[in-house]
Order: sequence, then structure tokens, then C-alpha cells
Amino acid sequence: MEWWRTLTPCLCYEPTGVTLSHARRLSAGPVSPAERRQARLADSDKATVENASLIIAKRIGFRAQVAAAGALRSHGSPGHAARKVLMSAVPDLQSAMVAGHLYGVRRSHISAGTDRKHAGVMLAQDPYSIYGDAFKILLKRLGLTPQQRRDLEDQYHSEAYRVLKSASDDVADRLQVAIAESQQAGEHVKAGIQSMQEAFDASGLTPDNSYQLENIWRTQTAIAYGAGRWNADQHPAIQEILKMYLRSSVGDDRVTPECQGMDGICLPVDDPWWHTHWTPSHWSCRCGIISVFNDRPPVECPDSITIGDKRSEEHTSELQSL
Repeated sequence: MEWWRTLTPCLCYEPTGVTLSHARRLSAGPVSPAERRQARLADSDKATVENASLIIAKRIGFRAQVAAAGALRSHGSPGHAARKVLMSAVPDLQSAMVAGHLYGVRRSHISAGTDRKHAGVMLAQDPYSIYGDAFKILLKRLGLTPQQRRDLEDQYHSEAYRVLKSASDDVADRLQVAIAESQQAGEHVKAGIQSMQEAFDASGLTPDNSYQLENIWRTQTAIAYGAGRWNADQHPAIQEILKMYLRSSVGDDRVTPECQGMDGICLPVDDPWWHTHWTPSHWSCRCGIISVFNDRPPVECPDSITIGDKRSEEHTSELQSL
């Protein structure tokens, strides 16, 4: 399988994070200012895609709320109406993940000094896509053909569908409970709509409280970015010089205790620890994996840190057998 198509070990599971046996704010090992800067550059890459995505996320939540209210007024199914709107965002989330993946590939080659500068590829861009310009620039720089782009999009479509279906099922269930309680109480339509709005707010799907959609877009973009980094590093030109990986946080006061405890861990690229600790480690995780091209003493993972998702390791083994 081509180096750019292999998915990251983290792609097909929802981040459940790691746990600490006790609260910990000490780093596992040293991280130089230059390495910290690389982590922040990676976070900036992801933010480039995320910022455009969050606009879509807020609009989707609002449209779902309007559709559900309209369905209630016309004696339809609010849950079905909201689900339909949320699932219509699959192409948007898919595009965000493809863009994140390409940014990850690019960052890997920049870090290794092997930034791919091939002849431009003429592609038909969707004028309504907020990622059109990013795709055009990245595909040219990375030298991917139109068929390779389509293959990449196909791989991310199923993941975008799965994540949004889970979110839409959750909000549909909440709406069903809210409407049933409203009807049992003999409330009028206006009161029923208010109950639905509260259900939307509890689900994080309102313009003023869109935490669930924002988390979905941020985390899935980060997962795709990690996927791009991972498979770009499998390129022979990088494998020849890549020695180790270093895990680095962005170094601010928003870093979680779990990620702080793993800050500075440095292990060989083939160490199995990376099978279960590739970033992101949790929702909205901003940590990065830094490529190390010189030999240095390894920094092991503290015993107080454990991983809780066995599926990631199983999925990694499956991918490595491709």
C-alpha cells in the first residue's frame, strides 16, 4: 500500500485518553525550546483547518435546531429532522479531515527536510468548499494525483459518517425524551420547542453552546493530522534518517495532567509504546509528536501512566500487516 494511504493507529477509535495513578504536573523528560516550537507549529497547522471548520459546526447546530422546531410544528419527527441536518455535514467533516491529513504529511516532510515540491497537478476544485485553496496548494506541493485524492477522501468518509451518526443518534434520543415528557405534561407546541432547545443545549449543539460539534471537528482534524504525520514518516526518504519520536505538549497552562505526565517521553520510532500513545490522546488534545533525527538516550514512560483503549493497539497491528 502506498505510504500516503496508510491510516494512523488512532484513526478508527474515539480518543479515551490515558490515566494517571495520581495527579501529576511533572514532565517525563526535557523538551528543548526548539522542540516545543515544533509542537506549537503542529498545533498551528491543525488550528488553520479547525478555525474554518468551527464556523461550519456552529451553523450545523443552528440548522438542526430550526429543522427540529419546524418538524414539531408540522407534526413530524424532530429527531429525524435534526439527524438529517447533522448527517448532511458528513462531506464537510470529511473535507476537514482530508485537509488535516495533508497538513500532517506536509509537516512531516518539512521536519525531515524532504518537503516534496513536485510539478503542479491541475484539479477541479469545488468553489463552495472552504478547503479548496488548501487542497490546491497541498496537493501540488505533495504531488498527489486526482485519484490519490479521491482514495484519501473515501477513507475519511466512513470515519466522518460514523462520528456524526453517533452524535445525531444522541441528539435524536434526547429530543425524543424531551418531546415525550412535554406531551405527557400536556404542554403546547411553544413549550415543546423550549424543551427541545434545552435538549440541544445539553447536547452541545446550539450556536452559543456548540461544544460537542466543536470537539468533534477539533478532534477528528487532529486524528487526521496525526494520520498524515504517521504515514508520511513511512516514506523511505524519511525512514532512512528518522531515529526517535519525542512527545511534546504546547507548554501552556491548558495542558492536561495526563499529557503533562507524558511530556518529554522520547523513544525509538519502532517502540510499541507509540502504538497506543500517538496523538491525540483525548478530546481537543493539542500535543504533538516530534521527529528526532539524532540518537539520544531514551526517556521511558512513567509507571503512573496507563492506556485504557485496547482497540488502538489491535487496529495498529491490523494496519501494520497491510
